[in-house]
Amino acid sequence: MSLYYVDKRIYEIVKDLDTRFLAPELYYEYRRGVDDDLIKETWEVEDGRRIDFVYLIPEKRPLGYDVNVDRIKHFKKHNTKAINLIAYTVPPQWFDETIKRVMNLNK
Repeated sequence: MSLYYVDKRIYEIVKDLDTRFLAPELYYEYRRGVDDDLIKETWEVEDGRRIDFVYLIPEKRPLGYDVNVDRIKHFKKHNTKAINLIAYTVPPQWFDETIKRVMNLNK
């Protein structure tokens, strides 16, 4: 399976990292998940641990749900702060459609 990354500077999916001149922290992995309804973010936190934050896709969220508020509460519950996004895992269909679109643009 191929790895894909998101360049945080321009929020575009790339297949290869340019770490010769750029820090790896400028990228996060774009991953294919297994659940049709969930998004998972993997964050590096203050003490170097990695913590996952999982939430429903927009179509399945309760009215008034705020991902940002819930994310802050999640990290407070773990007594830490999110420092660097490491990976973003999306439903399989999202991933497949996005990669197909990106690959067609790069032809």
